[in-house]
Order: sequence, then C-alpha cells, then structure tokens
Amino acid sequence: MIAKAIYLSPQQTTVLTQRTNGKCFKEIAFKMKLSPKTVEFHWGKCCEKIGTHDVALLTRWVIANLENQTRTEPHHVID
Repeated sequence: MIAKAIYLSPQQTTVLTQRTNGKCFKEIAFKMKLSPKTVEFHWGKCCEKIGTHDVALLTRWVIANLENQTRTEPHHVID
C-alpha cells in the first residue's frame, strides 16, 4: 500500500466537513457566501481527489484525516 498526499484548499476542506456533517449545498453556500454551484464544484473536486462520492466513506476519511490537523498540511490516503 502506498500513501499519497491529498491537498485540499481551505474552501474544499470547509465544504467537505460541512457536507459530511449533513449540511446541504444551499446551507453551506449561504454560510460561505458562495453560490450553491460553487459549493457543488468544491464538493466534486474533493470527491475526485479522495476518489469516492460515497458520503459514508468520505465521512470516515474526514474523521481519519482532518481531525487535529491544520488546513495547510497534506492529508494522506492509503491505496
């Protein structure tokens, strides 16, 4: 297994954590002062970088990789 670094922008990190916490695109967009389409774009990029659209797997990934880390650190995934 090889670990690869995944870099998420601060906006992507926010969208990912909010979405995996059950927020809809419109709620996230309102809080971030973005359009829902922009939030959907960031969500798509997160899914693409992590390699899944499954919300349950993304939630596990968030728990494993984003808790207790700064946003500027690379996040790792095992292939």
